[in-house]
Amino acid sequence: GLWLWLAAVGAILLIVCLNLANLMLVRMQGRSHELAIRLALGIRRGRLLREAMGEGVALALVGGAVGLMLAWWAVRGVVALAPAALPRLAEVGVHPLVVGFALLLAVSSGAAFSLAAALRAARTDPQTALRAGGRGLSEGRERLRARSWLIAAQSALAALLLIIAGLLASSYWHLRNVPAGFDPGRVQTAQAEWAAGSRTQRNRFYTAALEKLAALPGVGSGGLVSRLPLEASGDTSVLAMPHDTRPMSERPLAQRRAASAGYFAAMGIPLLEGRVFTDADLAAAGERKGLTPAIISARLAGHLWPGRDPLGQQFGWNDNGNPQDTVIGVVGDIRSRDLSLAPEFTVYQPYTLNGDTPVEFVVRGSTATPAAESLRRALWSVQPAVAIPQVETLDAVIAASTAARRFELWLVLGFAVCALLLAALGIYGILAYAVERRSAEIGIRMTLGAQTAGLVAMVMRQGLTPVLAGLAVGVAAAVAIGKLLGSLLFGVKPADPLVIAGVSLLLLLVSALACVLPARRAARVSPITVLRA
Repeated sequence: GLWLWLAAVGAILLIVCLNLANLMLVRMQGRSHELAIRLALGIRRGRLLREAMGEGVALALVGGAVGLMLAWWAVRGVVALAPAALPRLAEVGVHPLVVGFALLLAVSSGAAFSLAAALRAARTDPQTALRAGGRGLSEGRERLRARSWLIAAQSALAALLLIIAGLLASSYWHLRNVPAGFDPGRVQTAQAEWAAGSRTQRNRFYTAALEKLAALPGVGSGGLVSRLPLEASGDTSVLAMPHDTRPMSERPLAQRRAASAGYFAAMGIPLLEGRVFTDADLAAAGERKGLTPAIISARLAGHLWPGRDPLGQQFGWNDNGNPQDTVIGVVGDIRSRDLSLAPEFTVYQPYTLNGDTPVEFVVRGSTATPAAESLRRALWSVQPAVAIPQVETLDAVIAASTAARRFELWLVLGFAVCALLLAALGIYGILAYAVERRSAEIGIRMTLGAQTAGLVAMVMRQGLTPVLAGLAVGVAAAVAIGKLLGSLLFGVKPADPLVIAGVSLLLLLVSALACVLPARRAARVSPITVLRA
C-alpha cells in the first residue's frame, strides 16, 4: 500500500511537470516576437535564461506556499479518515523535513521546465521570428508533435491511476459482498470482561446475562463467544488425531472458540448436522467430566473425515494423541480472520471452558438492531462490576476489518481524480492556445468555404488523437502493474475488461469536454475580423 501511494504521488508530480512544460513552451512561443526583438538588439541569451528561471521559480514558490497551506488541512482530513490500527497514526503531520522537500521539489521543477522552455526559445532564429511579424501563423510540425507527446504522456498517467483506482474499487466491492458465513443484519455485540470471580462465578454470570439479554424487548436470539469473527485470530491450536504420526508442522490448525448454544442462531451460522450444546454439555464441560463436546465447521469435517459421518468422531489437541473432544454438530464455515482469506478450520467448545479472557455477547433483534444502552444496562443489572469496553454492531465489525483497504482506495481514488482534472486542464489549455495561434489559418479556411462541423472535427481530432495514444499506453502499463498488486486485489483480475472499459470511457468523455470549448471557439471565428487583422 505504501509503495502504491508513493507511486501515485510520483505520477501526480509527473503530470504537473508535463503540464508545466507545456505551459512554459506555449508561453515562450507566444513571446517569440518579443524575444526576437530583444535578441536582435543585442541582449545576451544568458540573461533571457535567467529571467525565465526567475519567473518559473517565483511561480513555483507561490504555488508551493499555497500547496503547503492546503496540505496542512488535507493531512488532518487524511488522518481522520485513516483506520485506527494504522501504526503511529498520532505522529502523522506536516513535518518540517517534508515541507523543505516539497518546496525544494516545487522550486526545482519550476526552474527546470522554465529553463527548458527558455533554451528552446533562445535557439529560435530572430530573423525567422521577425519575418513572421507576430501574426500567429500556423505552428510547425515539430512544435505540434512535442505538445502532442506531452498530452499523450499526461493521458497515459491519468489512465494508469484511474485503472488502478478502478481495480481497487472493484476489489473492495467484491470483498464487502463476499459471503462471510454469517448474517450481520440487526446484530449488536458487546464485549464484557469480569476477571474478579472464579471460573464458576463467571460461568454463572454468563448464564444469567444470556437469560437477561434474551428477555429484552425485540430480541430474537442471543449468545456469547470468546472471540468474534474478523476481530482477531483467537486461539489457534494443532489438531491431533489418533494414530497420526506426522510432525506437528504438518498437522492441520484450527481456531478454538468458546461459544454458547444460542450463538449460532444469533450470528446466522447454519447448523448443518447434529445439534448445539445442551445444559448438560455445558455443565459437564465446566466440571471437566469426560470428553468435551465440540461443534466443528463443515470444512474441517470434510478434511478430517472425508466421505464419513463426523458426528461422534473424536480428536485431540497439540501433541496429545488421546481423544479429548467429541463432535456433536457441524455448522457452516465462516471467514474468521479476514474476508479475503478462505474460511479456516474452526472448533467451538462450550463457553463454560472459557478462562478469564473477555467474551463477546451477541444479540440479534427480531425487527431492528437492539440499542447499545439496553445491552449495557442488562449486563450491569446482573453484575455491576463487569467492564464493557465496547458495544458495536456486527456491520461495524465488518467495516473495521476492511478499513485499511477502504483507506487505500480513497487515497488512490483522490490521486486519480486529481490526475484526471490535471490532464483535462492541460488538454484544454493547449487546445485553447492552439486555436488562438491558428486563428488566421482558421479564418482563411472559412473564407475558402470550410464548414463549421469540419473545423470542430479538426480541433477535436487534434486534441483526442494524443489522448487515444496515451490511453493505450496507460492501459498496457496498468495491466502490467496490476500484476504486482496481487495482495491488494480480491476477486478482480488486473486486466478486468469492465474496469478498463469504464476508465477509457471516462477519460475520453472528460477529454472530449476539454476539447469542446476550444472547438466551439474555432467555429465562432469571424473570417472578416481575422483577415482585417
